[in-house]
Amino acid sequence: LKGALDPPKEKAVRSAFRELQHVGAVDDHGFVTHLGAVIARLPLPPNEGAAFFLAGLLGAPESASFVMAALSSREPWARTRARGEMDDGSVAVAAYFAKGPGGKDVFSDAFAAAHALCAFEQ
Repeated sequence: LKGALDPPKEKAVRSAFRELQHVGAVDDHGFVTHLGAVIARLPLPPNEGAAFFLAGLLGAPESASFVMAALSSREPWARTRARGEMDDGSVAVAAYFAKGPGGKDVFSDAFAAAHALCAFEQ
């Protein structure tokens, strides 16, 4: 890549490689895995391709598509100081509270969008 007309920065290449390793697209030696070969054919970022492929294997492609659609729209987790109040002072309107670790409420725009998409489909 260093010989390219506009080579990427080394930090960006390392970051991309770590992401590929994280989703299982390449192994520890840098070789493409079977999963990597499959997701390379999908017109999606590696994490989304892996999620869709694995959801298909698990028999939940529709659920995965709802969640991935919600995640791709904007940051899914609203960082709140108080219930519904964002760090910048704005208030999140479309919210859905789910139970997270320890039974605590988890505020998520992604859950709200996925919940709305599921309700629309029904």
